[in-house]
Order: sequence, then structure tokens, then C-alpha cells
Amino acid sequence: KSKIRTAICLILMIGLSYPAAGYGAEGYDAVAPSSAVSSSDSVVKYGMTPVYGRDIADGSYDVTVDSSSSFFRITRARLSVKGGKLSAAMTLSSVSYEYIYLGTPEEAAAAPLEEYIAPKDHAGESTFTFRVSALNREIDCAAFSKKKQQWYPRKILFDASSLPDAALKIPLPDYDKI
Repeated sequence: KSKIRTAICLILMIGLSYPAAGYGAEGYDAVAPSSAVSSSDSVVKYGMTPVYGRDIADGSYDVTVDSSSSFFRITRARLSVKGGKLSAAMTLSSVSYEYIYLGTPEEAAAAPLEEYIAPKDHAGESTFTFRVSALNREIDCAAFSKKKQQWYPRKILFDASSLPDAALKIPLPDYDKI
């Protein structure tokens, strides 16, 4: 009996030392406490409606991206449209973030490493390239701080009104008048 108990205990100890399936990447499970997070106000303007890839002509365009946090300053972004699919190369003014994740910090902490978006760092800036579901739609974006080693919540919005008129296949309302 004692050999069986010892074997069971050993199996349990070994099993507990390995992360179970569905847990996030090791070392990336910390989420910033709400007391450490600056305000993450909405970045959507009143009356905005989503603009999808089918609404934009194929090509590459500079686009404005709004951020909910001054600690997540986006200096430029390039939107690529091909066959109705959108992707963006978004550049931040620092190299402070090791990864971003399209979702909440809690979702990022539970996600596998393969789902994180790594930057290309150059000359003090970081460029993250990823798919975009729609413009004029708020996107939850978790950012993993290199210094603090935790995920922070951010909200970003690709502003369709910053595209050239010829790029849009649909008219946009004047959100300032709305």
C-alpha cells in the first residue's frame, strides 16, 4: 500500500509541476492591478460605425490610430488592404513593450506565447504588425511591459476618416457635426 501511495504522490507532484493545457505562456501571466492602470477611456467618437475591409480599396495607406493611454503613444501606422482583408504596421514611440495581444490583459495572460505579437524594434521605436477586423471600432489591446513584467490594458482605434477619400468605397459621416 505504501508503494502505491508513494507512486500516486509522485505522479501528482510531477503532474502539478507542468502547466495544464489552456494556461498562458510561462512568465507572462501577470496582469497590472487596476490601481496601477491609468484611465482607459473609450477612443470611439460618438456616431462612429465600423468600416470593414470590403469598404476600402486595395492598397496601403497611412492611417491615424487613437490610443486610450498616453503610455502607449502611436507615432504612425500603415494600413494594408488586400481582397477585403486588413492588416496594419503600428509604430510606438518606444521599445517599452515586449509583446501586444489583441484582447484584454486577462485573455493575454491565459493565451499561449504563439498568440502574442512581437515587435520589430528599430531606433528607439517598436513596430507591431497584425490583422485588423475593422476601422472605427475600438480594439482591446493588452501590452506587456518589459520593465514591469505585466500586462496593461489599452484600447486602440484605427480612424477611417484619416484615409484618403479615394480609398473609401463608402461615404463617412462628419463625426464632428454629429
